[in-house]
Amino acid sequence: MSATERLREHFWGLDLNRGNMELTKREDMYCYFIVEHTSDSEFAYKQALSLLVAGCRNFVFYGKAEAIWHLQTDLADIQMNPEMEEVALTSSVDSFDDFVDGLAELLSIRPFVPFHTYLIYDDREIYAEVLKRLKIAGKTA
Repeated sequence: MSATERLREHFWGLDLNRGNMELTKREDMYCYFIVEHTSDSEFAYKQALSLLVAGCRNFVFYGKAEAIWHLQTDLADIQMNPEMEEVALTSSVDSFDDFVDGLAELLSIRPFVPFHTYLIYDDREIYAEVLKRLKIAGKTA
């Protein structure tokens, strides 16, 4: 079963609980995470590595496990790019409103060269609320 859901052009939802992520290597990907329940450091590290390989360079974390995911993504970035200070930009957001506002602002940009944004989640209720606030009718049933 696919974990990937197309929400609109260049914007995808990815469920951490439904199998493997289907990612195509792209330049300039943005990855927004809702991580409430998935606190396994090894799993977070492996997911971060796969996202870095796929081209994600911008990571934003929200949820109870955000500190684990933030750290593991930084460690994966260091492993992949030991000679550079950092390639990936990582940040955490404590406020749900700030998380949604930041994502909404990013999605409102109309760049000359399109970029892809992924909303990666482990909590369907929070995911559904984000989509509701963004006014996107996702397949959250």
